Amino acid sequence: MLRVLEEGTFRSAGSTVEKKVKVRIIAATNKDLKELIEKGRFREDLYYRINVITITLPPLRERKEDIPLLVDYFIKESNDKGGEVMVSENALRQLTEYNYPGNVRELRNIIERALTLCENNLITYKDLPQEVVKEAREEQAPSDERKEELTLEDKKEHMERETIERVLKQVHGNKFKAAKILDISRSTLYAKIEKLRIEY
Repeated sequence: MLRVLEEGTFRSAGSTVEKKVKVRIIAATNKDLKELIEKGRFREDLYYRINVITITLPPLRERKEDIPLLVDYFIKESNDKGGEVMVSENALRQLTEYNYPGNVRELRNIIERALTLCENNLITYKDLPQEVVKEAREEQAPSDERKEELTLEDKKEHMERETIERVLKQVHGNKFKAAKILDISRSTLYAKIEKLRIEY
């Protein structure tokens, strides 16, 4: 391996013929390689040959803004139901609030499970594992009920506008699909769009 990286040549086992190669190596690990070098479990010379550009990728719980994008990607990748599968606003919120000890692989498995269980091409919170829903509920619990009570009315309109805008964006402005995801009638949706002055 070192010779390939250093000189771009190698010799097959049992052969006397030297072959040239031109390769680009991308390596990934969840281990601390410097710590392994100190313990004598990883070769230092190999480390310095492959460590040209290092990209550190934080765990999923530290980049939750990526979760909606990954959900869309995994749905398209795993969907075998035919037709476009949507995610309800409640389900997406709970997916975003979960901490994913199993990182991106766990999210992929959750989406595959939800696709198997969902009906009418709509993933709801009922299609999510119990631990996802439970953790999301625990995070929603107010630490100060009086403070929450006082600020709820102030936040309600803003949250409602934000939710409707996000759903409309998700369905590319399709009000029929948006109303279905939000679990309201189309007439109610039209009224809220007008009242909240939502642009989409």
